[in-house]
Amino acid sequence: MKAAFSNFNLRKQLLEKTLYFSNQNLQRKRNLDIAANFFHTTRSHCKKYNVNRSGGTFFETSKRGGYEVEDDLSFWEHAKRGARMLPNETKKLVSEVQYYFSADIPREGCPQVNLLDKYFEFGSPESLENWSVACDQDYDGGFSTAEVSLMPSGTGLFSGNICTRVPKTGEIENSGYANLRFIPPMKSFAREKYYFFAGYSHMVVRVRGDGRTYMINLHPHALVDLEWFNLFSYTLHTRGGPYWQETRIPFSKFFLHHKGRVQDDQFPADTTEVKNISITLLDQNDGPFSLEIDYLGCIRDPSHTEVFAYESYRVPKWTPRN
Repeated sequence: MKAAFSNFNLRKQLLEKTLYFSNQNLQRKRNLDIAANFFHTTRSHCKKYNVNRSGGTFFETSKRGGYEVEDDLSFWEHAKRGARMLPNETKKLVSEVQYYFSADIPREGCPQVNLLDKYFEFGSPESLENWSVACDQDYDGGFSTAEVSLMPSGTGLFSGNICTRVPKTGEIENSGYANLRFIPPMKSFAREKYYFFAGYSHMVVRVRGDGRTYMINLHPHALVDLEWFNLFSYTLHTRGGPYWQETRIPFSKFFLHHKGRVQDDQFPADTTEVKNISITLLDQNDGPFSLEIDYLGCIRDPSHTEVFAYESYRVPKWTPRN
């Protein structure tokens, strides 16, 4: 009788413990489901808008800002294409290694004083392939047009028409821009090439403009996603007429902006790794434009000792947007 009673108590205790842990597991599962649903909702909201509740961006999903290019090639087509590229890329890698161990000092590593080094210029019809033109009409964001062509003298002509009329889509508020961007050559196996401008003090631009104000942009090498859309820019004031102008812009004058917004916390541009350069027209004036470009280069002026020309203003974190 005692043995049966003890077995009954043992079974009762085991049943109570089982029910207790079952209730705990059920409650834990409910809590996990609530947290998972909340995280899924928040993640979906952030994935759609890339912003938090305060309005600040805390991650970027695309280097192209959402304007992705569709890839129509399959995996095997990519594999065949890579196999065809392998011999040429290997030869390019061998030449890069030989150049690296050569005794020649690169010109950008030790530039001569007051000697202009040209980095970006035209000269031949094939050089047009190194330049990319974009405007708001290309992304259904406006009605501006732009193109780049080669003049008989061998210079490049960046021309088009700016239209500030906003499309009635309800998605954008401002329109009217054109951009000319240099496409840097790639190193072996599709590795990006960066320009080392740390030994120079000025960027030199020789252009023949139309009186409009353009922007010269330096695209830095960004390691994290929040820096993908950082640009260092400075104004290029052109004068109309048939005469050429040569403008020297100190690297210390380039200011930082992110997605078109000038930042309060400024710092000098990192000229040790410049990805590429671009020229932008965004003066909000309707009408045709024309900018003839001879070259863009760099020069070293020892008399220029300025490190950075601007002050920085630190604002509190999570400041609401205007």
